[in-house]
Amino acid sequence: MDDNLTRRLDAAGATLERIREDFPWQHVYLQHLAALSFSVAGRSYDSKRMRAMTDRIRTSFGFFSPFRSAAFQLAMYFLTESEDADQSFRRLTALEPLLRQEGVRSYAYAPLLAAVLVRSDADSTLQAKVQRTKAVFEELHRKHPFLTGADDYPLAAMVATAGGPLAPRLADVESVYFLLHLKGLAKGNGLQLLSLILSLGKDSAQQKAERTADLHERFVALGIRIWPQYYGALGLLALLPDENGTLAERAGGIVEALKPRKRYKMLDKGMLLLFAAILLADEAVGTADAPVAAGVLLEVLIEAQTAAMVAATAAATSAAASAGS
Repeated sequence: MDDNLTRRLDAAGATLERIREDFPWQHVYLQHLAALSFSVAGRSYDSKRMRAMTDRIRTSFGFFSPFRSAAFQLAMYFLTESEDADQSFRRLTALEPLLRQEGVRSYAYAPLLAAVLVRSDADSTLQAKVQRTKAVFEELHRKHPFLTGADDYPLAAMVATAGGPLAPRLADVESVYFLLHLKGLAKGNGLQLLSLILSLGKDSAQQKAERTADLHERFVALGIRIWPQYYGALGLLALLPDENGTLAERAGGIVEALKPRKRYKMLDKGMLLLFAAILLADEAVGTADAPVAAGVLLEVLIEAQTAAMVAATAAATSAAASAGS
């Protein structure tokens, strides 16, 4: 692992300690994600700004609003991904009634959806982006009614906001899905998410499927088994340039470098591969071959596919605690 990546991980580790002091009740995955987000964005973590934005979100929405309950994540997105956090907040307040008006019911995933939709564009385009997101979601649901649920809205929004005609992009999703299944990847939510991510790439469906399957095999050879809930990391890595054919080894090196570190020992290799994918994708931003996905809220992409796992872990912990009381 090169010196630049080492410095970023050291910075993320220092930020993680501060976040844990300020927000000890947040889930450990979200704490790690926030720390890495500040490091990748090249922004200093400011306790006062983070607390102020978190409080502002909590006091601006109703008690049962998903925006209120996800104030920590939204504050993180606004402070790391936006040049103007106040403007992002104003767009958030404008977005809530639009989602209701268009019948977009993303429930617990509304904060992730919002983070994609409020980024960068003018307020006047919000409704158009919501409508386009709904069109993507409905097409996914039509093709895969048993797979498509509220957790697909954030990625549907990312596809919708990537630009260009939707029909060929959605056809690409279908092709990649079935090609990767033929290459041994398990059908299900993880593979649908992977296909959505790969639809942002410029190559043909066949080329993207072959590259992804090759990466998957190389990770297995390195002792990193990628379960379906981590297919998103595989997809992001498959969009990155790899002229020397060393991408899997570089990602694997980051995983092995993280594993012995104090705060990372309890995380499995799949989660560490997600962090490696974020770092390597961010490294590609600004290059001529930077993938479409690399500049579009990397942490949202990652959390969109891990949010269900976080929720399930929290639910299991709560159930175990109740059973033991």
